Amino acid sequence: MAGPITRGLVPRLLQPGLHNIFGSQYQEYQQEWRQIFDQLTSSQAFEIDVLISPTGMAVKKEEGDGVTYDSMKQEYEVIYTHMTYALGFIISEEAQEDNLYEKFSVMYAAALGRSGRITKETVLTNILNRGFDAAYPGGDGVALFSASHPILGSLRSNIPAVGIDFSELALETAAIDIGGFVNPRGQIIAQRPVKVIIPRQLEFTAKRIFDSILRVNTANNDINALKALNTYSQGYVVNHFLSSSKAWFIKTDAPQGFQMFQRREPTFAVDNDFDTGNGKHKFTERFSGGMTDWRGGYACPGA
Repeated sequence: MAGPITRGLVPRLLQPGLHNIFGSQYQEYQQEWRQIFDQLTSSQAFEIDVLISPTGMAVKKEEGDGVTYDSMKQEYEVIYTHMTYALGFIISEEAQEDNLYEKFSVMYAAALGRSGRITKETVLTNILNRGFDAAYPGGDGVALFSASHPILGSLRSNIPAVGIDFSELALETAAIDIGGFVNPRGQIIAQRPVKVIIPRQLEFTAKRIFDSILRVNTANNDINALKALNTYSQGYVVNHFLSSSKAWFIKTDAPQGFQMFQRREPTFAVDNDFDTGNGKHKFTERFSGGMTDWRGGYACPGA
């Protein structure tokens, strides 16, 4: 743990003639996690989502025969355990007394808020960054983005059959695959893509794909079917916290897809230590995030 900010650490703040300080006032991106995760609130230590398998297909009934009865059962659960994230700093009593530039003290507190926001972006975006890694499984025991989601003895996928770089064709392939998603009993459901999530390196490619009237990178006079059909109704968003320059992601309209539970809103507190007179400033927040239903997302790490 770092010690207090003493006069020796900020000597220039104690002397006349200082024009400005820099290093903590850079602009920030708007909270990009909000473009991916549905925000919910919680008043408990954790939240649990449970998958209940629905009834299957109806069975043909011959005249005079009895009805065939089916059952419903719990398959698996996803637990959202809220974690606390906190950070603070201490300023010695003497440094507070001798500081000639009160406005810069406000910057210290603002830096805590900035650190909290960047932490939240990183934690939530890492759910996507680790989405191909079996070491971070979803409720069904496999990676969030996998070709091996188990359903009734078979395996279902929310990734392309072959890795493909981000392109018009890739987005068409994804939309077709998502249209074939099934429920836990193997029945076709009306699942649709909603939004594309890309790293900054793919922004210019996405702009050409989504705004071109005709097809991209071809001399054929074909319409841009993605645009004409409004396949991705919410377009695309750039997330600057994605770690791969090639991986791309899609949010679907599944009801329990990407979720963020806010247990405690960001909170700031200030107090003074009685013995030392040092000023203590802290930031805390509690939240959790994840993807309950793998049908809520589709992704590809690239070719």
